[in-house]
Amino acid sequence: MAAEPIVQPSEQVDSPTGETPDLSVVIPTYRQADVIGRQVTEVLRALDDLGCAYEVLVVVDGDEDCTAAALATIEHERLRVAVQERNSGKGEAVRRGLLAVGGRARAFLDGGGDIPPQCLVDAYRLHVESGSDIVVGSKLHARSVVEYPLARRIYSWGYRQLTRLLFGLTVRDTQVGLKIYAAPVVERVFPHVRTAGFAFDIEALAMAIRLGFRTIVEAPVIVRDRYPSTIRPSTAATMFIETLMVAGRLRRFDPE
Repeated sequence: MAAEPIVQPSEQVDSPTGETPDLSVVIPTYRQADVIGRQVTEVLRALDDLGCAYEVLVVVDGDEDCTAAALATIEHERLRVAVQERNSGKGEAVRRGLLAVGGRARAFLDGGGDIPPQCLVDAYRLHVESGSDIVVGSKLHARSVVEYPLARRIYSWGYRQLTRLLFGLTVRDTQVGLKIYAAPVVERVFPHVRTAGFAFDIEALAMAIRLGFRTIVEAPVIVRDRYPSTIRPSTAATMFIETLMVAGRLRRFDPE
């Protein structure tokens, strides 16, 4: 399994098995060489047990710690790895990954392993059963189990208040690193997403609603925050600025 450059959004890549997948999963990763191999192996195992046609694309967002080498040890016909030359941000890695895959449903799952693969499987089943446009993992779901440090809980609460004020969204939790989109949502929304950082989730959700994709359901998640957090005061400040920029862009956005 050789790593390959990430494709441009207009250059959709055939699935590893040559079939149209029921589910495509994009896993963005940055400086997670120590944990990403175990996570991807667990995801592949869980999806094998699910029994649907699927593909997994891991997007290495700048290979600064030999992440690609760690992934190269995994041999699986449904796995591809794409390496971006430079770190460009989680939002850009997810956007390009979702536009490169071809599944009828397209998910992204944060790299690092905070969210167990079974949550992805359960969210996909919910997507199929509900016929939803979007499934969002939510820490506020009644069945969610969340083990977060206090600082992350405070950041999450504050960000929810900000997005409710700016966008009027009824989605209670926009930032969990697990979402599933129907293919038409990806194809209409993500070519317009411009946020390269963590605030891309809110841009995609707000834009999807603006474009008429309003069937959004919440899925429970288990979040165990096993590895060092990437959410720091500087990250929170950047997300705040990005979110204000998203609000400005959406005011000018013409869906036609």
